Amino acid sequence: MSSALPDRPPTPSASRIDATLLATVLAGLLLLGVAVSSLVQLRHSSDERAWVAHTRAVIDELTEAKSLAKALEFPALGPVVAADPPKLSALESSAGALRKLTADNPDQQRRLDRLGSALERLHTAPTLADATFVASTLDEMQTHERALLAGRGARAKAANERAELLVLVGNALAFALVGYSVWQSRREIRARKAAQDLADEQRRAAEDLYNQAPCGYHVSRSPDLVYDRVNDTELAWLGRSREELIGKKRFFDFLTPESKAKIDALSMADRLAAKGSIELDLVRHDGSTLTVTVASSPARDAAGEVTGWRTTLFDIDERKKSARETEALRKELEIRAASLEEVNKDLESFSYSISHDLRAPLRAIGGFARILEEDHGEALGPEGLRVLGVVRSNTSRMSQLVDDLLTFSRLGRKSVARVDLDMKRLAEDVVEELRNQAGALSAEVIVGDLPRAHADARLVRQVLVNLVSNALKYSSGKESARVEVTATEEDGAAVYHVKDNGAGFDMQGYEKLFGVFQRLHRHEEFPGTGVGLAIAHRVVSKHGGKIWGEGAVGVGAEFHFTLPKEGV
Repeated sequence: MSSALPDRPPTPSASRIDATLLATVLAGLLLLGVAVSSLVQLRHSSDERAWVAHTRAVIDELTEAKSLAKALEFPALGPVVAADPPKLSALESSAGALRKLTADNPDQQRRLDRLGSALERLHTAPTLADATFVASTLDEMQTHERALLAGRGARAKAANERAELLVLVGNALAFALVGYSVWQSRREIRARKAAQDLADEQRRAAEDLYNQAPCGYHVSRSPDLVYDRVNDTELAWLGRSREELIGKKRFFDFLTPESKAKIDALSMADRLAAKGSIELDLVRHDGSTLTVTVASSPARDAAGEVTGWRTTLFDIDERKKSARETEALRKELEIRAASLEEVNKDLESFSYSISHDLRAPLRAIGGFARILEEDHGEALGPEGLRVLGVVRSNTSRMSQLVDDLLTFSRLGRKSVARVDLDMKRLAEDVVEELRNQAGALSAEVIVGDLPRAHADARLVRQVLVNLVSNALKYSSGKESARVEVTATEEDGAAVYHVKDNGAGFDMQGYEKLFGVFQRLHRHEEFPGTGVGLAIAHRVVSKHGGKIWGEGAVGVGAEFHFTLPKEGV
């Protein structure tokens, strides 16, 4: 199992839980509000329907009264009429009923007052005007009640519609809130399940990390310090099972006697301080030992009392073995380096002594040959002079070889005096010096912009002298000889180049290029000692740089070298 912990998915948040609870409460309150409002509207609608029924009853009673008024027989008595007493009494009874029915209506009560006065006059002194007044008053009352009926019917209908709409909208909102609560609850359940799955995965990852850690770990409980928990790594190191250790064994039981003595030597104060680690040797189940570093810290309860110890172990067995091998190798290398240094010193001393001792005989041979030529040239004849010239030429060559060998041997003993060096000016001085030594040179020499260096001026001058003089020498046979001294920057370092279009060389002989006395051309073609490039190589190496070359026969050669930049 991988010990990497999985990405954390969304978990139920307090805001999400609050939203679910709020939606549920709102849904309940809305349903309660809808119920109360619906009850109020229903009661209002019931009242309106009662008023409608009441108004209909009034209208019915008025219709009955009107029919009684029309049924009265009025004999034609001129301006006075005679009423039918039974029907008039019935009309009065109807007026009394109307008075009760319209007791809440002042306008109708005033009309009934006038109607009652007219009916009394019809008993005593009936006239056509009173009879007509009774009929018109009843028509007026009926018209008023029909208007009331129309208004009360509209209000009753509106109340019913409002009640229905309120119930419909309220229920819809309540259902929406309930649906939101259900959706939010299901979402919360999913989030809780995801959180639980994450917790389980993290627990498994933590267990895997704990058991597969590259270090041993255990917890021991006080006061007996027996194992309470231990990871698989430590069990594998000890070659034991968890059942053998938990509640039965102490870590102290697996230490070598020397390591037990180390633990016993520690005071309780040192143990409680839990500073640093200690190196101990464990005895494995197979009897072998394992060297580990052990660091422990006390586990405390809420009161600060020590309840046990947490201990971490690191296997340093391989490291100790590697350290022993490294130390042995280091000592062997020191011996070899000292031996090699001694040999190099002997070789340098030998080279210096041989070279120094050869200079006097060579000077003597050269001097005697010159005296012989000057004083006895005529007696030697042409052949003798030729042979004497060969002797003097080889003596001069040998003397130059000795000088170069002395220069090369001195480089191994000289220290590097680094200064801020103007490479362009130094190259121009070298070119001018070589021109003065060789006379008028036919080669075109170009010195480009060269970055400054932090190097030994005298040694770097020798490198430029050797490289530029070689370029001039090997391009001397060209009609349009050209030598370029330039520089580039590669990977933050300055690289200097000396290029010519001369004889070049075969890259197959590259391994000989920087060796002492190694030459890729015959002396008859291009004179030299074969030490110049070796000197350049040693100087550049002493500065911590590198030098290399490229060439092609008949095309030319180019040499490159690096030096520390200014201020390095």
